[in-house]
Amino acid sequence: MSTKEAAERWGIDESYIRRKINEFPPGTTRKFGKQWVVTKNGMNAVFGQVPSLQKVYGDEKKDTV
Repeated sequence: MSTKEAAERWGIDESYIRRKINEFPPGTTRKFGKQWVVTKNGMNAVFGQVPSLQKVYGDEKKDTV
């Protein structure tokens, strides 16, 4: 995925991902021209698991009775 997509999924700034690119495990990043591409495994290794989509978008389910 692109660093832009990863930033949206993890809720962090894209530039922060690019600054940490050297901390990614070998084989989890690649640069195509000016565009960095990172793997999900690389993102998990550096930033932890992706937050729940419900928390990111505020769609917490409410119990209905």
